[in-house]
Amino acid sequence: MMRKQRRPTEAASMPEAEVTLRLAFWLLRRAEPKSHADIAIDGAHVRIAAHEQAGRHIEERTVFDIQSFLATNKCDPRDLKDQWRGTYGFEGHTLRIRSVQSFDVQVACDGMDIKAECKGGLLQPSGRALPLSLPLPSGRSSCLARVDNQRSYGSPFPIRPRLKR
Repeated sequence: MMRKQRRPTEAASMPEAEVTLRLAFWLLRRAEPKSHADIAIDGAHVRIAAHEQAGRHIEERTVFDIQSFLATNKCDPRDLKDQWRGTYGFEGHTLRIRSVQSFDVQVACDGMDIKAECKGGLLQPSGRALPLSLPLPSGRSSCLARVDNQRSYGSPFPIRPRLKR
């Protein structure tokens, strides 16, 4: 028996790329003037190319319309490497979006070096799942962050200590 594949609707979920950008914007708005954020967004978080998987054909689809989102949030393209990767101006700050293996968001803010990993997903938990997110103006999201100097930092995202095994 094959398990029915459930795909969340746009209104019921937030893609990882959007969570990442919202955190970067939030941090930059609280950072010193002319601060910079490095953002790592994998191309697969923006668009999935058509491919074969487990004997099935997967159609090409857009996961997140990053260009429209950046334009809506008044990000000014400055030095783009392709359609959306590159450097942008944002409210007197700069941010650089690349597809690299790194933390999703890195920014110096309020004397701290913040490095965060973000995850997209359902806005409301289902079944026995616990809510892993806090409200944002347009919905919910979740983010794990490490603050290098161990001070707590008030943010709309839960900042959790590293778990010991």
